[in-house]
Amino acid sequence: MNRRRPRRQRTRAWWMVAAVLGLSSPAQAAVLGLSSPAQAAVLGTASPARAAVARPLKNAGASFAWAADSVPGSPASTPSALEITAAPVLGDSSLVQGYFAEFFVSIRNRGGSPRAGEVVIVPSAYSASKPSRAKTRAEYTVAAGAAVQLHLPVRLETSSLVRVVDEQGRAVFEQSFPHAGHGNTVLVDVDRASALGDKIAKSLVGSATNPWATRLAGGTRWHPPGPAPRVDTAVEVARALYDDATGEPLLPLHAAGYSRIAAVVIRSNELVLLSAARLDALASWVLSGGTLAVATTRSEDLRHATIAAFVGGAAVRTRVHEDTLAPVLLKSPSTYPAPRPPPRDVPTDTAPTTALVETLSGYQGGNLQPSSYGASASYGLGEVHLLAFDPQRLPGVETSFVHVRMIDILRRANERQSSVLCPPGEPEHFNDSVARALDPNETSRWSILLATLLLCVYAGVAGPLNFALWRRRNRPLMALSTLPIASAVTFALIVGIGLAAKGCTGRARRLTLVETGAGMTLGTARTWRSFYVPVSTKLAVWAEEAASVVGIARDDFSDAPTGLVKLERDGMGLEALELRPWETTLVREDRTVQLGGGVALSEGTPDEVMIINRSGRALRGMILVRAPSTYLFAARLEDGARLSSKQMVALSLGPTPASPFGFQFQPEDARVELDEASAGAADAWKSLVSQVVDGRAWFPGDVPVLLAQLEGGEGKRQDSGLPIESDRLLVRVVGFGGAP
Repeated sequence: MNRRRPRRQRTRAWWMVAAVLGLSSPAQAAVLGLSSPAQAAVLGTASPARAAVARPLKNAGASFAWAADSVPGSPASTPSALEITAAPVLGDSSLVQGYFAEFFVSIRNRGGSPRAGEVVIVPSAYSASKPSRAKTRAEYTVAAGAAVQLHLPVRLETSSLVRVVDEQGRAVFEQSFPHAGHGNTVLVDVDRASALGDKIAKSLVGSATNPWATRLAGGTRWHPPGPAPRVDTAVEVARALYDDATGEPLLPLHAAGYSRIAAVVIRSNELVLLSAARLDALASWVLSGGTLAVATTRSEDLRHATIAAFVGGAAVRTRVHEDTLAPVLLKSPSTYPAPRPPPRDVPTDTAPTTALVETLSGYQGGNLQPSSYGASASYGLGEVHLLAFDPQRLPGVETSFVHVRMIDILRRANERQSSVLCPPGEPEHFNDSVARALDPNETSRWSILLATLLLCVYAGVAGPLNFALWRRRNRPLMALSTLPIASAVTFALIVGIGLAAKGCTGRARRLTLVETGAGMTLGTARTWRSFYVPVSTKLAVWAEEAASVVGIARDDFSDAPTGLVKLERDGMGLEALELRPWETTLVREDRTVQLGGGVALSEGTPDEVMIINRSGRALRGMILVRAPSTYLFAARLEDGARLSSKQMVALSLGPTPASPFGFQFQPEDARVELDEASAGAADAWKSLVSQVVDGRAWFPGDVPVLLAQLEGGEGKRQDSGLPIESDRLLVRVVGFGGAP
């Protein structure tokens, strides 16, 4: 007689078979269509080949190859020839909560028929089946024997799940990526070997601020990083991926993909060979405040258009500058938690070795100036260093002379971030100031007062006055017949007031802040796009450019509108964004904006700044700050005109301190002048001040800064099919630059 084994013994048998097959649970065995331990045992012992087909094979790093499709609850189907790899473009160090990051997904089809499906990235592995504010998806089609490569940007939450599904929606690949912690200063070493990382990793940077520090407030609400006074930060070195077929570094295709990166070091021969899309993303990131260090490997690279564009002209190699040979003293950490020792001692600068001296060089040309690192030039809000040494090869990679200067570049990069207001891809720092500025409901409050007054009048007329009139006529019951008429008229008037205030058609509003260096024709921009509709609907909101990133601007997502982020060839967008009736939905986009010929700031006589407008549009409501104690104001400057700071009017109040590196903007101090130049300008600037992370300086103390509004905005009439009723374009120009 065969007796059924007790449940505990059956469960133990399942686990034994699962262990033999490499399965993590009996549930996974059930996925393969095994209905009993006996069937599983037969598969695991009598047919090793079938067992190999049934389970995924893991290889090193962030790559899986799946040899079979499987559908939960059904037997394994025909074998698939898809080989899939996935990894963060800039390594695990770039995966930090709140920031944007890019994932690289490669799909190779070794089968005999085309395959199609989609790649989905969900920022939280535990919520893969739930709606997410930052879920990103992209469709793929791969021919037989071919391969496709996808770059998918996504705003990160707690962890990221990469999933690839086929035409039937079956998952053929899944991998979860844990995220890194906050606080470290990340250097991307674009080198296959990355020997530099072993030399300087975990060294304390010693910068006066740490733009990567986490700030927590209000329990579970997460606040983005901001310049924190004297918070120590250590070096973390990330390696870039490489395309095995072309040998090209797989750098991000979006400037926001660098959002968690302090600096990038790359060899000149690899920089000049970057594809146009990767080079544009890198240049946009440097333009917005990033730091690029270039190790020159070939003299001809200095004449290449790419390097000439970064440094402002063709460069030539010279003798090493005295500034480069001068000692560099790294700042020791100010304080460190007592029980936690520093990760690594602060390196001490030493004289270059004889072998290193023979390789050192200097550079001149363009905007280059001698520096401790070789020669340096400003590029927009960022900085480009042509290194006097090669930090990735011998003998430089082994010397303290090089280590100290590379760490000091990171210190300088951190401190430069304190004067960048809206770097692309930074964590959401949302408050309702911009939402209020773009919300049509804020301008319709008169309707509430008018409706309240109408109800008060109705209460007096329909009640005491109505009954008193009919009582005088000795027909008091007739008051009941006029009461419905008065009620209907009042109701119609209130509805009419509401329609007049809120409108019957949808509309959009836009507010853009552009940051750029003086004389630059391109600026990095953050645009807030608001959408307002009278009825519930779904809208597709696409990015303005292929390299832009978009997302719902919201701090509390417990009741936020949802919209799936979709990536196509022309860019990314929010697919089927839910719009609620008479509510304003705000979308944030980080991108770049063309500024015509730019706005130049040049030095005139001592204490004089010349403003030359070549933007193609008039500048209105201009505020210039040269010394930190005074606002200089001018109402208007036409395109092609120039204005001296001595012709501007000094306002009574000036900026207030914001950080060790600059001063804060107080629009209320210039409200009258700003609103006379452009109605509502003061409120627009005020909303942006509230939106910027605390501690960032609007006015660095050592260079001039010009704030202005470009007349006419961007000139767009529609946004995602809705008419634009307000389009305001504000610009912040930093430093000296441009043709005088």
